[in-house]
Amino acid sequence: MPTLKILSRTIPTPEPYSAGHTCTAAEAATLNAALTRGLAKGLDKLLRGLEERPRAEAAVLEEIASFIASYLRSFAQGHERLRAIEAEARRLARTRIEAALYRQGKRLSELALGEQTLAIAKEAEKAEVLAEATRRIDALRAVGSCSLEELTEGEP
Repeated sequence: MPTLKILSRTIPTPEPYSAGHTCTAAEAATLNAALTRGLAKGLDKLLRGLEERPRAEAAVLEEIASFIASYLRSFAQGHERLRAIEAEARRLARTRIEAALYRQGKRLSELALGEQTLAIAKEAEKAEVLAEATRRIDALRAVGSCSLEELTEGEP
């Protein structure tokens, strides 16, 4: 089983894809690489957060296992687009909250971390925020596709 090394921790990662009737060996390797890359990003963020609030090792291992299980349940083809939209929605939400607080003469840093997280999550779920995040991510992907086509134009 492959492992990730993040912040001096070695974490075993699953490789649920293999060659067979549903995918070729190359497709399985690509899916496993995407899965591992996503797990690495998420686990890095999780472990950095856990360093800020020390816990018993058993609790840390439980959170790691829970994160991996949750990630595996939500992992699907196209997940990177959805995760990009979610990240963009959180970015937009944070900006909107900061602007609203600024108009009141306040700053986001004045809120407790839990309040910040909750406010950003709630704002990010709003339809107009998700719609704008989707529009931005799709526009970025379209530009990337056009650029790739231009670079490969004329090649066999």
